[in-house]
Amino acid sequence: IDPQVSNGGFESTTITSMQYVTSVTGWTLSGTAILIPDGSLDWGGLSSDYGVNYLGLQDDIDPWSYVTTITGFESFGSRVLIVNSDQNGGNIDWGGLNSGSGKYFVALQDTDDYFEQYVHGLSPVGTYTLSFLYAARPIAIECQTCLSGARLALKIDDIQVWAAFPSSTGFITKEFTFTATKTYVKLRWENVSPVTAKLDNDKAVFIDNIVLPGTLLAADYDFETGGVEGCAVTGLAGNTSLAGQTWSGSLCIFKNGVTNSDGCNFDSYSGETYISLETPNTYVEQQVTPHTATDVIETWIITWRYAACKTPAKLGLYIFFDNFDRTLVWSGDVPNTGFVTGNYIWNVLGTTRRRPWTVRFENLSPGSDTEVYLDFITFVKGMIAEGTGSYIEQTVTGLIDTRTYWVSVTIAVRPGNEGGKVALYIDGTQRWSKESSTTAFSVEGNNAFTASGTSVVIKVTNDSPAGDYTVFVDNIIIS
Repeated sequence: IDPQVSNGGFESTTITSMQYVTSVTGWTLSGTAILIPDGSLDWGGLSSDYGVNYLGLQDDIDPWSYVTTITGFESFGSRVLIVNSDQNGGNIDWGGLNSGSGKYFVALQDTDDYFEQYVHGLSPVGTYTLSFLYAARPIAIECQTCLSGARLALKIDDIQVWAAFPSSTGFITKEFTFTATKTYVKLRWENVSPVTAKLDNDKAVFIDNIVLPGTLLAADYDFETGGVEGCAVTGLAGNTSLAGQTWSGSLCIFKNGVTNSDGCNFDSYSGETYISLETPNTYVEQQVTPHTATDVIETWIITWRYAACKTPAKLGLYIFFDNFDRTLVWSGDVPNTGFVTGNYIWNVLGTTRRRPWTVRFENLSPGSDTEVYLDFITFVKGMIAEGTGSYIEQTVTGLIDTRTYWVSVTIAVRPGNEGGKVALYIDGTQRWSKESSTTAFSVEGNNAFTASGTSVVIKVTNDSPAGDYTVFVDNIIIS
């Protein structure tokens, strides 16, 4: 018997006309959803031909909005989250610039406005290169208070280390290299535009795509310090070493773009080397201590690059205090077509004890001789939120461990919303993001996965560009 998706056809509620809903039976809902009867003219007249209802997920994002907080940062003053100009709706009110990174950028509108963040996990003698995009608001006739002369400053531990008058014609990349003197640093971006009159303060500066590679997991996060290609087994002499990382099992270091001993030629596009967890149960781990205040939840984004030479292969991510409390927070099938990027959103609750966490990547492949390649592990504290559209999510139970299953989703986009996209996630990994038809529903059914345990998390989201897009979903099944 195949595992059953609860209310996968959205037929649990009887309706005669469309209804905005705050919950969907059997699903966790985030955002705005509409229960729509087949053929509803209010929503374009489409019919899915599965039951009598389908679900609409909206993505109503204003071209810009004032925000009271910026995810992951402490801030002060007038903060504006602005949609990039290439997104539906644009940002004409703010000059129409496009950072080229994601859907949004942030503006500090007035002099003395700032946002800042503590970044932890640095090496006290490590050299780091911080990069970000910056610009100034173009002067528009419609903005009577906008003035030229906007100036942006970067401060490290409250000391101004850089300042510039940004261009108002486009975003520029700034890279700033510094040497850490302790294990954490405070980074602040501040509007330091000169004030020459009482109302002379509307000189907005724009910032986006803040990146500080290697923070938190700073020790050999890119597996470049091992130096030479080679393999080793725990407890035996070998030329394989990982600075700051602990490993167990059978591990190799391979060079990018060179055929390895497994017969595969892959490139992680990160440095010269990557590591191979050669056999199941081989792992690499490191202890990290995020900066968290007591009883405050912080969000960290963990990313990594991974691949395999043979399938089926599986990688697992564990986060735990003590080994007896080891928790598998993510696992996924590993492709054998080249390196892909994985990610996990880690919400950390701060405690007074500030105990270090262990973060472990482990080969969970079912075969006895199936390797998993790994590279470029980074931890970045939640920066400027790119946001997502509305989504539904459900944990489906009743699976048989290691068995292969398929997920099928029937999708469409509201007529008139050309360019709308639907995305499918399985156990936190995006399997696809697709533009769908505005004239008819289509079945997306080629979504195979291998069960890791007896349950799986299915998530379907509106992945459209910013703007007023509604996507339709129906008949979500596992077989």
